[in-house]
Amino acid sequence: MKDTVIKGTGNSRYLKSVANFKSLYPTYDAFVEALVAGTLPIDFNGVNPDGITQLGTPLSMSTLLKHTTASLFGLDENAVPDDMFLKFHQFQETFWNLIDKIEYSTGGTYTSGSNGTFTWTAPDLFNGEDYEIGVYMIGGGSSGALATGDSSGEYYWYMPGGASGCGKNAVMTVTPGQTYAAVVGAGGAAVSITNNAGSSQDGKAGGTTSFNGMTAAGGGV
Repeated sequence: MKDTVIKGTGNSRYLKSVANFKSLYPTYDAFVEALVAGTLPIDFNGVNPDGITQLGTPLSMSTLLKHTTASLFGLDENAVPDDMFLKFHQFQETFWNLIDKIEYSTGGTYTSGSNGTFTWTAPDLFNGEDYEIGVYMIGGGSSGALATGDSSGEYYWYMPGGASGCGKNAVMTVTPGQTYAAVVGAGGAAVSITNNAGSSQDGKAGGTTSFNGMTAAGGGV
């Protein structure tokens, strides 16, 4: 938006009155009497281009708060910009309240990289209403295999890498206050062999990850 900038010459606006002004106030005394009484019909009718350096943006609903925009926030056509600022503040408070409510309940604390059995209690985010969450799981990866070979009397070590766990994602409906079981699959146990020709050891499979009955298999061998 732009401000209106007047030249300071006193002629930035036109002064206008009613068409029968002279018949209403035929004498100077009648003019002065109406002026003193505050009944003199005058109107600052419009902008005089000769008295304006820059014409500002007109202040109206279309430039301050359109009806269509107000309706998006549940406001009617009588809304003013301050009503919108209040809505933004309410949305901000609601957002941070939701963030504060989203937490894990595990009987301990679940941290990235840990495995085992945990629980998660759905927080109340929408005044007791059920809601949907996204779940993404990855099974534990298998450990790598080991083997030795013999070529011309020399030993060679072979160490194939382990397979990654399967991934699974789903959307499910949860109920506030209800506890859901979760299992984070462990990686396959490490293997070892002695330095003998022809020795080998398969890797160990990774553990299965699950949440509320949905599973993602661990890496195989």
